[in-house]
Amino acid sequence: AAPKSGLVSEGIFDMMKVYLGRGEGKGLIKKVNAVFGFEITPKKGAKPTLIYEIDLKNGQGDVNQRKSKTADAVFTMLDGDFDKVCKGTLNP
Repeated sequence: AAPKSGLVSEGIFDMMKVYLGRGEGKGLIKKVNAVFGFEITPKKGAKPTLIYEIDLKNGQGDVNQRKSKTADAVFTMLDGDFDKVCKGTLNP
């Protein structure tokens, strides 16, 4: 399905949710033990269009479209930069 926001990041977060939902990321929980917030903007200086929480601390992990109240770190980045970081073509 096409992202509702039109941002590439939305599809990446959807894939992460499926991956964690299937229990494939269980090994990450002990290694990472953190909750991350992501605020994704379409262009420099714009307000965040997407806000997500990636929980790699509890259970088998989870991804939710919401502002995290318990994030250990929050990252604000451009949609294109998030895509490149996930593909390994941009060093975070």
